[in-house]
This record gives sequence, C-alpha cells and structure tokens, in this order.
Amino acid sequence: MNVKPKVLIFDDQKDWADQIALTLNKFSTTTISNPDHWNKTISSTHWDAIIVDVQILGDSLDGPERAEQSILEFGIVTPIIIISGVVNLEDVKKKYGDIFFEYVHKDNYNKDLPRFVENACNVENRYYHMINMLTELAKKFKVLNHTFPKDMILDNVVLQLFESGGGKTIKDLISLIPKGLKMEMSKVGQIILNIIKDAKDKN
Repeated sequence: MNVKPKVLIFDDQKDWADQIALTLNKFSTTTISNPDHWNKTISSTHWDAIIVDVQILGDSLDGPERAEQSILEFGIVTPIIIISGVVNLEDVKKKYGDIFFEYVHKDNYNKDLPRFVENACNVENRYYHMINMLTELAKKFKVLNHTFPKDMILDNVVLQLFESGGGKTIKDLISLIPKGLKMEMSKVGQIILNIIKDAKDKN
C-alpha cells in the first residue's frame, strides 16, 4: 500500500487551510492556523511539502519570515510553497527567490497547488530545490565562499563524501550533495544548513 506524502498547511484563516486541504485530497494533510503551534508542528515530523500563507495574524513575523527562520533553526529542507490572496507575490519572490519552492496566488490555488505539491514530492525536483535553496541562503548571508569547519560534520560518511570531493567552502559542499534517496539528501542538506547558520551567526 502506497503511503500518501505528508503536507503541512499553515494559514491563519482556518477555513482557507481546510479548503486547501480538500483540494489536496491525494495527500495526507495537516493544517495549523495558530502561530503558537508552528514550531512544534513543523519540527515534529518529516514533511514532503509545506504550504505557508504570507499574512499570519497574531504572529510577530509574516509567513515567509517564519518559514525562513524555521529552515535555519530546525534544518528544514522540505520544499516550502508560499501562498497569498492579497500580498503582491512578485515582491515576496524578489526578496526570497529560490529559498522557497513556488509562489501561488490563492485565486489559482485549485489549479496550481496540486501540481506544485506533486512536483515538490518528486525526488529529483527536491534535489535541485535543495541546491538552489542552500545557495540562495548562503548568498543572502554572505557565507557562500566561507571555508567550512570540518568539526561541524559529525557524520563520518558525510565527512568522507566532502573530503573525497575536495570540498573546502560552503559552495563546494552544496555542489557535493548526493542525488539519491530523499533521507540521504535531507541529512546532508541539514548539515549544510547548520554550517550556514553558524557562519551567519558569526558574521
């Protein structure tokens, strides 16, 4: 029996979150509307795709800010789709670029979201998204060409992969991510996110 991919939907309007979940009936969906539940929910399981609304009432951060923070804090490498009904998504895309997988207007959610979520669950698409997302974050925090500290790589298999590939900078590490099983890619991506976060914090 095939296991349905897990999709997390974060929208402060519960009726919208539920409507999106109905549209994604091919997937196993979880919805949250309370910002206080975000951290526990996003870090509690491995999600195949995450959908985040731009405007989140009752939160000190907007949706993309909260999502970017969680990527670094929890090592989230799952593709994140940003959705909005009122905010100019071109402005959001200009600010965040490849950090997020897709940007969808709520007017088009019926048509676009099922396809984009399906794409996000595809292993090859996830691989290229991870490369783009990590590169975008490293550029944003001006650490792409920083030499990485080997003592941050606690996994011997991953360390051997990087050393055998001659990796020295964060840019090198990103280019050495193995294209393969989802969990293998995620493990390496999370290590690189920790290195980016550490370099960012020291800047």
